[in-house]
Amino acid sequence: MENESKLIALALVAFVLIYFAYRLLRHGVRKGLFFSSPVLKTVGEVRTSNGVKFRVHVLDTENPKVAIGFDLILTGGRSYLQLSTEESEELALLLKTASAEKRLNAR
Repeated sequence: MENESKLIALALVAFVLIYFAYRLLRHGVRKGLFFSSPVLKTVGEVRTSNGVKFRVHVLDTENPKVAIGFDLILTGGRSYLQLSTEESEELALLLKTASAEKRLNAR
């Protein structure tokens, strides 16, 4: 009975590893793995004064509902965000740029 439990646990771990390896090969680097789509281009990054980083990516996908990838990197485990006017304008510009690039690549 104990051997069967170990075998089931090993099979489960192997399945998870194979699944992530497949997605990594299919979508590319780690970002593509989590976006379920390859990253076509990283448009830019905004760093806030409180250590939060926003990264904006154009995704290489045919799905019209998914065009932009957005990384939110929190340092220090914060769960709140405050943006200055300049930071919010820079983030908005990056998102507009990524949307425009996606439209150009879709043609």
